[in-house]
Amino acid sequence: MINFGQPRVGDSDYAAFSDAKFPNQWRMVHHKDIVPHVPSEMWPFDFYHTSTEVFEDKGGNYKVCAPGEDPTCSDQYWTFSISDHLTYMD
Repeated sequence: MINFGQPRVGDSDYAAFSDAKFPNQWRMVHHKDIVPHVPSEMWPFDFYHTSTEVFEDKGGNYKVCAPGEDPTCSDQYWTFSISDHLTYMD
């Protein structure tokens, strides 16, 4: 399964369950897409990403990231873009 611009859908326990149940899931994130940052990690709940992120930077380069929240991929940004959610894979 490949998702494009997926929001956080559960907590870290759910992410572990989902990753174990569906080991072949991938999450595509384009640069500063706002949707993968919703809901915020700052909420009083433990929202956490499932699956492995494939990060596309502004130049069209791809990086396979660590599963969950990888601070070297989309999680490195604190400003976000709606237009990056509307354009994937150039």
